[in-house]
Amino acid sequence: MTEEIAVLLTLLRAGLYGISVALEKSLSAKQWEAVCDIAMKQGVAAVAGEGLSFVNQQARPPKVLLLQWIGQSMAQKQTFSQQRNDVESLRKLWRDAGVDCIELKGNSIGRYYYVSESRYSCDFDCFLSDYEKGNQIVEATGVEINRAFYKNSSFTWKGLYVENHQFCTPVRGNKAMKRLERKLRELLEGCQEYPSADFNALFLMEHAWAHFFEEALTLKQLCDWAIFRKACGDDVDWSLYEREAKACGFWHFSESMNRLADLLDGVRKVEELEVDDQCLLHDMLHEHSIQMNNGWITRLQLVKNYFAQSWKYRAFSNHSMPYILYRTAWGFVFDRNPKV
Repeated sequence: MTEEIAVLLTLLRAGLYGISVALEKSLSAKQWEAVCDIAMKQGVAAVAGEGLSFVNQQARPPKVLLLQWIGQSMAQKQTFSQQRNDVESLRKLWRDAGVDCIELKGNSIGRYYYVSESRYSCDFDCFLSDYEKGNQIVEATGVEINRAFYKNSSFTWKGLYVENHQFCTPVRGNKAMKRLERKLRELLEGCQEYPSADFNALFLMEHAWAHFFEEALTLKQLCDWAIFRKACGDDVDWSLYEREAKACGFWHFSESMNRLADLLDGVRKVEELEVDDQCLLHDMLHEHSIQMNNGWITRLQLVKNYFAQSWKYRAFSNHSMPYILYRTAWGFVFDRNPKV
């Protein structure tokens, strides 16, 4: 692990939890620029920026870069405020029509950050008490709804990109995911604004696992998992979590994510990581994401990723890459409108 990555992880720990940290290495101006660049690409610049306020002044970046970094953090906070205004107006629209809205992913986890506004999010994910009624309510306001993807509809509400989930997981052609979907629906019962801790534990990890295979993980997802563990770990039924994770195939991946979260939290050293953990961290820090446009270009890119990154299946999947390709194709042809 480079000095730049080590410093970035330290800043993220400080920014996530609001704690003072000491930097072991004094970085050059060029190294600080690299830290800032990585943080930007990973979607954690504002969190790391918060962390800078907990570092002794002598160890901070040069003034020009520091001011730029502060400016980026302030812009992220303004974006967050505007997004929350848009979310609240959308929630009110649904609430007034008798539709309950549960916030998913970053919108649910960001509230646990030391500074919630620092958690970057490019969209709003939700699960409604009535999926199609929710779509129709939005359509009645003149907003166009995209229903091309079986898993969720999507639309732009004011300036906010929204995904209204019909399914929490990629269930098409996948019995294991349908099993998990049923469990997640059960865990959502009785929830209103936010999911339960048991739901979030399974949903966050499965979502990260899927991102790992289809696109790429980032430090943002690692931050989400670390802060969730810290805030909600005592409320999770970990025996239930282990049972479902093993049944669905992401248990080994989950163990690696936990060890990386320990690294982020400063309770594990990099030399204590296993080989698969190091591969996962290396993969997080290298860009190879794709543009998800729900069309044939995306499908072809996903297939290309399957072949280019077949090592992921050997390390972190119960199934081989050819089997996953076969199952994906079978589901697309024979399970286009899945039921759970």
